[in-house]
Order: sequence, then structure tokens, then C-alpha cells
Amino acid sequence: MWVEMFRAAGFVSDTGEPKPALPWTVYRGTVWGRRRGMSWTTDLERARWFAARYAVRHRDGLVFAVDVEPSAVLALVGDPGGRNESEVVVDLALLPTIGRRSVVSDS
Repeated sequence: MWVEMFRAAGFVSDTGEPKPALPWTVYRGTVWGRRRGMSWTTDLERARWFAARYAVRHRDGLVFAVDVEPSAVLALVGDPGGRNESEVVVDLALLPTIGRRSVVSDS
């Protein structure tokens, strides 16, 4: 449902940045079973922070990295509420395969 709404709205950004013209490397800190999600970041340290949150709960927190094509980028979200996440919202249908080679680090 969320992807459909983002697609209907078209690319949006509250950062003032335009849609990327070239592929971007984005990161996601999570657990293996939640590696395919819409919310990614351009900030590797922020992804490590998210992975560490999972590790605190006795789960294996991992950081994944993928290169997304510009067509997969639905939105750029800046700093709502001071969270400083450098969020990139991606279209799950255009997200590349995320396998073990996508793991950047354990938290």
C-alpha cells in the first residue's frame, strides 16, 4: 500500500535534493528476515546504529548495502524531528536481490 501511494505521488524530497541521476549505494541496519524494506539510508553509521538496536534485543543485527537505480528511489527524507537518518525510500519491486554478499557488517 505504501509503495503504491509513493508511486502515485511521484518522487518527493524534503531535503531539496533532486532525484539521483546515477545509482546510489544505500544501507539498512536490521535483521536477516527484515532485510527487504522500503527504508534505507545513505549514512553507513546510521545503518550501524539501527543494527545495534537489534543486537541489544539478543538478535543478530546486520548492515546491508545495495546499489539502487534512480528509478527505485521514491523519496528522500531529511531530518524530521532531529532523527538525522538520511532516509531513502525505495520501491520494493525495484530493490536488487539482497543476499549474504550484501552484508557490510555485523553490529
